[in-house]
Order: sequence, then C-alpha cells, then structure tokens
Amino acid sequence: MTSPKRNKRLRKKLYLDEFAMLGFEVTFKFTKLDDTLFDSFLDVLESRNLVVGGGVNDDTFEGFVYSNKRYDSVTEEEKTIIADWLTDQENITDAKVGGLVDAIYGG
Repeated sequence: MTSPKRNKRLRKKLYLDEFAMLGFEVTFKFTKLDDTLFDSFLDVLESRNLVVGGGVNDDTFEGFVYSNKRYDSVTEEEKTIIADWLTDQENITDAKVGGLVDAIYGG
C-alpha cells in the first residue's frame, strides 16, 4: 500500500517526511530517589533544547526524549550524549536508550 501524495504544506501540518520529529525512549533504575539527580538530568536535556515526558515507578524511570522546538528532531549525537551522561551517574543503573523513532506516529 502506497501512501498518498501530499503537498509540502500538508506534510508539514501532519509532521510527515522531512517534517517528522524524531525522539527516543529512555529507561533507567536509580539507587536513591534524589531531586538533584532529576534536576541534573533535566539540565542536560534543556541545554540541548530537549524535553522528556515520562514518570517513575518504584525505582525505575521510563520516558521519551524529544526536541522542544517545532519540526526539530533529536540527533544521534544528542542521543549518545544523553546515554553517556546516564552511564556516568553513580546513582543510575540499567540505563537503556532506544533508537530514534517518529515522536508523533511512533515506529
């Protein structure tokens, strides 16, 4: 099944093709629930114009990281920086960073 041909204006409005926004899933466990840990995590994200949506369940954080700019995507470089930061934290274990996926439509 082929997708319908859409003009640039409609592709932009629907966040398709060259206007798709990419992000990635992130999960990690923490040994100590600490506001400074999450504040530092948010500082790292915000310094790159990224945001995260998600939450904490017991000792695990699960979220999705994406750009806070319209029609902008997370880059592989930014994903690597976040993954490295998570790995370097002594209060974080089992950090997992997923691949880049379409933030609007998934997959």
